[in-house]
Amino acid sequence: MDIVDTIYKIIQNADVVYIISHKTLLDYISIGDILTIGGLVLTYFLFKKQLTETRNENINGIRAQWFLEVVVEPNLGTIKNFYDNSVSKVKDSLVSLNSFYSKKTAQDFSIILAKEKRKYKDDLKDDLGHIRSLINATKPELSKDFDAKLDELIDIITKLLDEHLNYNDSTKDVKNKLLENQQELLAILYTAIENLQIEKPTKICKKFAKDNKLSNN
Repeated sequence: MDIVDTIYKIIQNADVVYIISHKTLLDYISIGDILTIGGLVLTYFLFKKQLTETRNENINGIRAQWFLEVVVEPNLGTIKNFYDNSVSKVKDSLVSLNSFYSKKTAQDFSIILAKEKRKYKDDLKDDLGHIRSLINATKPELSKDFDAKLDELIDIITKLLDEHLNYNDSTKDVKNKLLENQQELLAILYTAIENLQIEKPTKICKKFAKDNKLSNN
């Protein structure tokens, strides 16, 4: 076994102190050997560092893939259908409210308006309640932002109903307001997937953003 093999074995055992302190061994080391040893030390630690980073990237990639395939993708259709149905329902509500407004007393109309508002809260609970529970169970740190965006949707609908005289079933602004909220909700899920990656968004994130028309900055 030559001097380089000996040094490499010692490095593998992380006995660098032995290399420095063993005078007999140092007597046999030339300048070329010292350079070789330095290269071996550097290569060894760079290899260990890369191995750790690769392992972490693989783990995060698996987590992102799992979150996308188990939590996000199976529920995208439900989320989109909920928003599409909400757009149609809000437009129908606006037509009804505008019709009732001149025919009912103020007290009766306020009761009708309250029922309409309550309907959307119930729809949200019935249609998306299981998704909220799933996200809270699998990624609780995301749940707060997700819930806040859905609460914001209810606020948007409530304001539209309160201002019913300014809208009708053909008002594009109704659809735009609701679908803008939908895109922001999907962006929260996209960000959650992206944050599971160590480096820039992977194919998983890019595909999700493209399929759902999200900005990939």
